[in-house]
Amino acid sequence: MKPIKLVMEAFGSYASKTVIDFREPNQNLFLITGDTGAGKTTIFDAIVFALYGESSSTLNKKTGTLLQSQFASLDVKPYVELTFSQGYGDDEKIYIIHRIPQHYTYYKAGAKKGLRKEKAESGSIALMMPDGSEYPQKEANKKIIDIIHLTKEQFMQVAMIAQGEFMDVLRKSSNEKKEIFRKLFHTEIYNDIVEELNNRRKETEKSISDIKTRCMSEVGHIHVGEEHENLVFLIEAIQRGEISYLNELVDELESYCQVLEETLNKDKDALSKANALKEEKKTNLDQAKQLLSDYQVLKEAKKQLVNLNNQKEEIENNYKLSSRIEYAYNILQAYNSYTKDQKQYTDTQNKLENERKREPELRIQYENLKEEEKTVDTKYEQSVRLYTQEYDKATKDLENRKQLSIIEKSISNINKSIDNSTKQLTLLNKNKESLLLKQEKGKAELETLKEVEKEQVILESKHKEFKTKLDSYNNLVKDFQSISKKEKDLVSTQNEYTRLSTLYNQKNRIYEEANKLFLDAQAGLLARTLEEGTPCPVCGSIHHPLPASLKDGEVATKEELEKMRIEKDKAFVLLETESAKASSLNDSLNELKEKYKNDLKILSETLSSDATLNSIKEILLNEKQTLSRLVEDLNVRKSRYQILTKELETIETKLNQYEENVKSLTDDIHQYEVKLASLDSTLTQLKSQLSYASLEEAQNAISLLNKNKQEEEAAYKNFKEKLNISTDIYNKCQTLITSYKESLPQLERSRDESFKAYTSLVEEYKCDSWHDLTSKYQKEDIKRFNQAYMDYSKNYASVSSKIETIEKRINGQPLPELDELEKDYQDIVDIYSNQLEVVKEEEHTYLNNNESLKSLDKIVSHAKEMIHKNHQLTTLYNQLSGNVSGSRMDLETYVQRTYLERILIEANSRFYDMSAGQYELHLKNIEQAGEGKNKGLDLMVYSFVTDSEREINTLSGGESFMAALSLALGMADEIKESASGIDLDIMFIDEGFGSLDDHSRDEAVKVLMDMSEGSKLIGIISHVSELKQEIEDQLVVSKDDHGSHVKWQIS
Repeated sequence: MKPIKLVMEAFGSYASKTVIDFREPNQNLFLITGDTGAGKTTIFDAIVFALYGESSSTLNKKTGTLLQSQFASLDVKPYVELTFSQGYGDDEKIYIIHRIPQHYTYYKAGAKKGLRKEKAESGSIALMMPDGSEYPQKEANKKIIDIIHLTKEQFMQVAMIAQGEFMDVLRKSSNEKKEIFRKLFHTEIYNDIVEELNNRRKETEKSISDIKTRCMSEVGHIHVGEEHENLVFLIEAIQRGEISYLNELVDELESYCQVLEETLNKDKDALSKANALKEEKKTNLDQAKQLLSDYQVLKEAKKQLVNLNNQKEEIENNYKLSSRIEYAYNILQAYNSYTKDQKQYTDTQNKLENERKREPELRIQYENLKEEEKTVDTKYEQSVRLYTQEYDKATKDLENRKQLSIIEKSISNINKSIDNSTKQLTLLNKNKESLLLKQEKGKAELETLKEVEKEQVILESKHKEFKTKLDSYNNLVKDFQSISKKEKDLVSTQNEYTRLSTLYNQKNRIYEEANKLFLDAQAGLLARTLEEGTPCPVCGSIHHPLPASLKDGEVATKEELEKMRIEKDKAFVLLETESAKASSLNDSLNELKEKYKNDLKILSETLSSDATLNSIKEILLNEKQTLSRLVEDLNVRKSRYQILTKELETIETKLNQYEENVKSLTDDIHQYEVKLASLDSTLTQLKSQLSYASLEEAQNAISLLNKNKQEEEAAYKNFKEKLNISTDIYNKCQTLITSYKESLPQLERSRDESFKAYTSLVEEYKCDSWHDLTSKYQKEDIKRFNQAYMDYSKNYASVSSKIETIEKRINGQPLPELDELEKDYQDIVDIYSNQLEVVKEEEHTYLNNNESLKSLDKIVSHAKEMIHKNHQLTTLYNQLSGNVSGSRMDLETYVQRTYLERILIEANSRFYDMSAGQYELHLKNIEQAGEGKNKGLDLMVYSFVTDSEREINTLSGGESFMAALSLALGMADEIKESASGIDLDIMFIDEGFGSLDDHSRDEAVKVLMDMSEGSKLIGIISHVSELKQEIEDQLVVSKDDHGSHVKWQIS
């Protein structure tokens, strides 16, 4: 991604349309220069906003209306348009992003015309693709990230080393760096792995806790006698949560269950024997009870047999009589049938004769009424027609009179409504004229206050400018205080350096003298072994004209000499450290003084005052008072403006309402007049249609008609009822005559057949006494006598059989001694019951304990597995989370070290050049990085001069900037490498060069020039004047009362 052109309007400090063509510079490295607050960083803000919809700063995020320019009218819509390329050569594609932030506008019509709207307009985005099509707006933001392959956070690290933020990675602790690298390199998966291990570890701990709870619950079910002391002790230990005794408890419980099982089996055998003896005794007792019962049943059966023999003659006689009674009732039934048929035949003859006598009279009466019916029907129809005509005439007259009354009342009401509406219309017109006069005066006054919104915007801008000046003044005060403190610290450090220098010179002198004595002593000892003609082991000469000689004095041993060297080196390290500290303090102090001087000069020039804090303070106080007066005056005018606006809105609303009411009243009056004319016409027409002279005459006519109608209807109804009755009686008589005639022959035949059946039965049964038998006995006696005979026969056979069976079963046995047998049985039952209770208790205890044993046995194997798993997870979690003493580096930090190591390769190649071959950045040694706390991402400075490492915070201000710049450039290279498909040819560096000396600045610029030799576009945002001489292509940013402006200054 490489920017081609940036266009912005009403954005940030840029009010007018501003176009920046990045193809104009002759070199890829250019300078963006201008005064503080001129709008240099806003250029990068605009690029970032176009891409991501937010400003660039992570410390002071600006979105929406905050990006709208205070220098432009609200009529101007703010926007940013970025044209950029992606790819190279034939694969190069051009994209255009047009993004509008959320912004305020004016009302363009109505009472609020010219006022700022309370609600801001929504922002929008348009992404133009290389083929000229517009990408769907809802998906545009996601598509931009897909094209660039960078999120906003990554883009900020790759494309911008931002003012006030580029030192963060250098100075932050390892844990703070970890958060930054996590976002850049997406290493959160390694933190998630550690968290997942921790969750699983907690799950196993919960499982172990659940196992402990289950064990404590399970052992509560075990039943053990107090004599088993060891087992009771183990159960109580488990109940206290000491599951380390679980294995021992299971073994002990298993042995106890085996003992219980053996005892239970032994007692079950004894119970089985007692049960067999009980069953034997019960059998003997049951047999004795049965024999005694047989003797009693036999005695009773013999009594029954005697009674049956006494009843035999009577029952047999009644059985024979039942047949004769049955014959008599059959004859009685035939006789009754005959008498019934005879009676029915005689009754029918009598009825036929009676109907034949009535028929002539009924026929004459029916025929007379039928003849009269025609005359009556004709007369009734005529009266109905006459009634209908007269009744319709009278009711219509009444209806017309009713309508007349309603219409007359409506006419009266309409006249009243017209009068009321006319009065209201007059009053409305009078009020309307009063409101129009008041509206005209209000608009005239509002016109004098219409600039209040613009004045507020200008005043807010002045207030912001004042706040900026006040912040600058406060910063100057802080810098002045810091300079005083640093000067004191520098004097203290210089004194300490003097002391350490004296100490080092002393220790170095002692070491050098001791070392010289030691070397001389070694040469003297060697000279004693030299022989003429034998080569010297040092120089190889065979002649030794001046051999060294041993000198008098105390010579240090090699160990003592080494100790002196170590003390000398320690003193040197302390001296170098203090020197670096003093140098850093001096650089920092000079940098702060230079900054203080420049800032004081800029602020005094801005305020046109003397370059002293007191002068600046006095001017700022005066300016604050002036602003307060302006704000107070503006608030009064603004309050009046708002009141007038609301009053005019209310008047406008009332006038609109008056217009609607006038129109409504005028329409109502017109409608009333139209309706009144229509009602008058209807009234005249209804009066001409009246048939009676008065309402009373019409009502009397209807009453008379209704009375006559009722009388005629009653007479007609009575005649019709009389005719219907005569018709029914005559028709019924005819029907009965016919029916009786038809049924007589059949009735006669039935009577003859019934008589013949009766006489035949009398002859067949030869029972002339049938009448006496049916009188003496009931028909139910037949069944009773037969049933008694059958019951007697059945009982006699049953009793006889029972006596025979019982006598065979007794077989001459004597009566048993039942009491003695019952006592023997009860004794054995008691013994059996006692043994059964013992066995049940023993079996319950055994089964319960054995079940607990099985449960605990399963728990033991699961507990071993969980404890082993928990140990593995805890060990692994502690190692990967850095919770092990001496190894505090976690997994994510370890992975991020790999990224940081690759970053340092690129960073050090630049830091080495910028520092003139003095420094490199190293990661803290991996063994030391885990001691105390996590220092896995801590950086050290390696000095090629002293061949030693020191803390990063010992770097001076300029050195810190070079280190941070190198690290940021290396980080940008790594992000670009790790983000697949990324092709970013842009970088902005915001400030920081003011802390560099001439040589360091030259080296930094040289590194950046080397980077820009390809296609990469590098812009340095700075107001350092020396950079203007080194970088010829410059984008000059200026600012006036109308906002910021830019122009290219090309070499």
